[in-house]
Amino acid sequence: MKSNPVTSLLLAVLFVNAAFTALMTFNYVRSMRALQTLQVQRAAMTRELNIFNSLVNDTLEYSKRNPAVEPVLQSIGLKPGRPAAPAQPTGKR
Repeated sequence: MKSNPVTSLLLAVLFVNAAFTALMTFNYVRSMRALQTLQVQRAAMTRELNIFNSLVNDTLEYSKRNPAVEPVLQSIGLKPGRPAAPAQPTGKR
């Protein structure tokens, strides 16, 4: 039985195509797993950010009723502080 070169070439192309498809499938599955992990992390971060924002808003609302909290809020930058007095010139130049 004679070996046809076209058949051998087509068989080689089929093998390369199958190997390439298997590699791309593996990469796709790995990427989708990483995407799922990142989506879970993003959801957790968004949830924590919402909780933090709620806490900040509640604290700012509380500071309206209890002004003793304002220095703490000013020290962490949640509320603007009173403007500082302008620097006095020393007279030396």
